[in-house]
Amino acid sequence: EDEKKLASVHMALSKWARGDAKGVLQTVFSSWKHDASVAAGERKTEAALDVEREKMERYLEDERKRHGDELNKYKTEAELLKARAHQAVLDSVDKWILGNEKGSVKAAFTAWNSFSKQSKSSERARQAV
Repeated sequence: EDEKKLASVHMALSKWARGDAKGVLQTVFSSWKHDASVAAGERKTEAALDVEREKMERYLEDERKRHGDELNKYKTEAELLKARAHQAVLDSVDKWILGNEKGSVKAAFTAWNSFSKQSKSSERARQAV
């Protein structure tokens, strides 16, 4: 409301100083110039916000991916521990069923087989990269 009063006074003074037609034209033009500069500033600010928003979204996406990788790493470690515990139980059962000596030999060959498969797999993965 105060802006309207100020604009009205400004218009009246401009009309008085420059005449009716020229005063109105000058007031309208200066108001348009002010509005255009304000709008340009808002567009510039909005563009800067969009750039920052995009940076932040990329950062968050990278962090989510890193977090997911960390979760998979820990999940894999937990699965590995579970597999080791399962293998220990199987080795104990083999020793009990086959006897201590034959069970130990079977456990050694099973472990060697598993190790060789893992080393071949990791070697292939390294060559693929």
